Amino acid sequence: MIDEARWEKVNEDMEVAQLKAALVWEYPDDYTLEEVMEIAQENMRAAKAVDAMLREDFDSMSPEMQREMLKLLANDPKQDPGYWTDVLLS
Repeated sequence: MIDEARWEKVNEDMEVAQLKAALVWEYPDDYTLEEVMEIAQENMRAAKAVDAMLREDFDSMSPEMQREMLKLLANDPKQDPGYWTDVLLS
């Protein structure tokens, strides 16, 4: 089960990283190459933290529940069918 406070922090970090990336995209001349690289790395770290928490929660489920969850997620028309398998089982 996901720790709600930890999940909120990880999500907040991801939102901040995405906002910074959007600002770089919108105003690229306002950032140095080093700043752009740091923001990109921050995005990668934040995404990895989200994925790790999702895997941790998935791993805490029973095998039957994991199978059902993967079936449910595989039916998401917005994602490639293998996306969730890659995220949750890698």
